[in-house]
Amino acid sequence: MSTDKGIQIRNIFYMMTYALLEKKWDYAKLDAEDFDNVRNLLASLITRILNRQIKQGLYRQYREYQEDMTSPRGRIDVTGSIRLRVHQQRKLSVCPEDLSENNLSNRIIKTTIKELLRENKDRYNLKEKYRSSLKRLLPCFMQVDYINPSNIPWSTIQIDRNYRDYGILLRLCRFALESKILSENSDEYRLPHITANDENELFEKFILGYYQIEHHLNAKVTEMEWPFDPDPGERLLPYDQDKKYMPYMRTDITLSKEVGDELRCIIIDAKYYTRIMADPAHPQKDKKVLKKGKFRSPNLYQIFTYVKTMEAKLVRDEENRNKKIRVAGLLMYAQTKEKPISESYSICGNEIGVTTLDLAREFKEIRKDLDKVANQFFNVNKNL
Repeated sequence: MSTDKGIQIRNIFYMMTYALLEKKWDYAKLDAEDFDNVRNLLASLITRILNRQIKQGLYRQYREYQEDMTSPRGRIDVTGSIRLRVHQQRKLSVCPEDLSENNLSNRIIKTTIKELLRENKDRYNLKEKYRSSLKRLLPCFMQVDYINPSNIPWSTIQIDRNYRDYGILLRLCRFALESKILSENSDEYRLPHITANDENELFEKFILGYYQIEHHLNAKVTEMEWPFDPDPGERLLPYDQDKKYMPYMRTDITLSKEVGDELRCIIIDAKYYTRIMADPAHPQKDKKVLKKGKFRSPNLYQIFTYVKTMEAKLVRDEENRNKKIRVAGLLMYAQTKEKPISESYSICGNEIGVTTLDLAREFKEIRKDLDKVANQFFNVNKNL
């Protein structure tokens, strides 16, 4: 399988699915199938999402066209009406609008289905079950035109917010139409239109979505306010307290669950960096030895502040008055060429961990590492 920065492209699509799909969607575990190429995986994802969308109805858009009528309907075309009057025709030129399924979004979806179904004699052939599923969808697009994939104006596409699933579908369609250039023999291929910022955001949303769907935890992004004391007492610093200058605190992933009489919460900060350690190994001035690297200070300060702020917030909450509060923090880095890391420390009564997640392995191995965090911290394998 081709790779992108060391990550199997198949794993990137798995990550996309967890990041984009909602918790309420009922679907089988993604690694239940052995997808032997990217097209089979994309066909499966597109079919799954499109089946749900068809039940709700295909996206329809107003389409304006010109017609000469004896009774006006729609917007009157003044120039065209004058032309008809000059030719002594008792008609008006009007531009009515009709809701139509034959819009750019649906054309792209139909084109993607037809392209995936094209006969191939290479290694990218679709399995028969995915081919059959796609064929069953085509009759729903009878009123929709085919569009040349090379002529699709991707930058002009606008998605109605009432059709959120179309944003997911069209992104998958774009990958499907461009997946023909994937090479099984090259490790240098980079997925088109995926930037470093996209990769970082995808990594965060993948972890959040995975714990929501697979472990049914209360998983969310949390915005926290600084835990100012309501009555600080005597103030020794001669300055005003203006809160508007304080920066926001927003976690990447916050997982929480009641375990016995404890409310447990773990804050995960997902990091997608080229280097994990702040200080690369370098020789000391007076000795010919290599100095070990250190964790990035800002990352540790950030996760420690998040943990202490969350702990203060939960302790102050009246709903937790009779509960024990246990808050931990975990820095989770995407594995690089540096050695794997798995460290845990107890700092001021809270556990702070640093670990790496190797995204270049088979997806079932990635799942094991993610499951290990949830199983150990929330004791899901124990009878409580």
